Amino acid sequence: MKYLVLAILTVFLSSCASTQQSREKANASNSGDKEMSQEKTTATSEKGSTGVTAVQCKWNTESRKIENKSQGEGCEVIYTKNGTAETVGSAASDLSVCENIAKKIQGNLESNGFKCDAI
Repeated sequence: MKYLVLAILTVFLSSCASTQQSREKANASNSGDKEMSQEKTTATSEKGSTGVTAVQCKWNTESRKIENKSQGEGCEVIYTKNGTAETVGSAASDLSVCENIAKKIQGNLESNGFKCDAI
């Protein structure tokens, strides 16, 4: 009887874990399609091999800033909310990772009523 209960419990737990992973993969795929379909205007200023792309998003009195800083092959995305800046993503060798993170954040803000402009 113990073995039967243990076997059922094991099957149940493994099926729950794979369902969650499937949902996460589906959500990532859907958000990637949305990102690719949205074209965003960005402004870039460069100093040598360093580049900074920044977007300011506003809604009523709320303001958010998304900065995509790249240097060489690496990059980081900095999100500023209520004057507090936080690194929300980075990559050592693939600049498109940071571009996708910044686009996703901008898309989320715009879908919630913010208007975003390159700065």
